[in-house]
Amino acid sequence: RLVLTGVCILKGVKPVRVNIDGKMQDDYWPAATKMVAEMGFLQSLMNFDKDNVPPAIIKKIAQLTPQEDFQPSRLEKVSRAAFGLCQWVRAMETYDTVAKVVAPKKEFLAEAEAEYNEVSRKLNEK
Repeated sequence: RLVLTGVCILKGVKPVRVNIDGKMQDDYWPAATKMVAEMGFLQSLMNFDKDNVPPAIIKKIAQLTPQEDFQPSRLEKVSRAAFGLCQWVRAMETYDTVAKVVAPKKEFLAEAEAEYNEVSRKLNEK
């Protein structure tokens, strides 16, 4: 259930609000069962736009990943499918973290290459 909650959060699937002990809480289970039953579910994971995940979503995922029931080693013993989905959710979180570190370096590299090409062109003209 927790793993599918993570997948729903990443994919932007809205939860159902349910009354639990007098408090309204988000329940992703009904939405998750519909999402998994869709024909193109696995394809949607492969085509997921990992470069444009909002920070609020990553923050929600970061609250799930440390939980005991979200550990790949534990899930592997219970369900191969849950293990794979857990790995995917963790990979999306890791990708976002790494992309934030790499993006400024890519911009700097592009600027440096442009400057190098300009200087190289000027030297070749002489």
